[in-house]
Amino acid sequence: MMRWLGKEENRSMWDEAWQKARLSDVTLATDAVDRLVSRLAYSYGNGEVIFRQYRISGPEGDTRSQNVSKHFSVRDHLLDFLRRPELRENLSEVAAEVRGVEGLMLEKITAFHLIADLAAALHAGGAYLPRYDVPGEEALLHAKEFFEALYGAGGYQYSPLTIWRGATKWSSWFCNIAWDGAWYLHDSRRNIVTVLLATDTD
Repeated sequence: MMRWLGKEENRSMWDEAWQKARLSDVTLATDAVDRLVSRLAYSYGNGEVIFRQYRISGPEGDTRSQNVSKHFSVRDHLLDFLRRPELRENLSEVAAEVRGVEGLMLEKITAFHLIADLAAALHAGGAYLPRYDVPGEEALLHAKEFFEALYGAGGYQYSPLTIWRGATKWSSWFCNIAWDGAWYLHDSRRNIVTVLLATDTD
């Protein structure tokens, strides 16, 4: 059985198959998602907030590239993902300068951590808006509804989902100050990677 995840001896096989894999933009648009993203973007008025979702798939009949989608790991392959041409097309500012893996510093978190992170960002406001921009209870509700729009009310126990909080030194798009945020969600059953990035100027 071929091993894929972070195994140097199979790196060339991974690279070959990864080039054949396809990334399709499947970004979800619902009221709950739009509310959180637009509210955060309003708070981060001098910066930007980006929300995108991509499905990883292989050409039909190509077993090796289909294995890429099955064995993709944010922990081991995020740089490969961020360097894909598809991301350079619609995340051009972010992907313009993708640095090394040390700039990612990924930390695995739970859905509850993610909700708390997003609620805190909404509640605190951006660099130039008043503190406590969204009342705490309302911010928490927006963050919870955002998560449940993506994964349903049962998403908290959805085992194919892994969530990572990352540092932001992998791209010059980030201002690298207190308002930066980067979260990556990987639904391995549906082969969908969700990217949520935020930055604001001081």
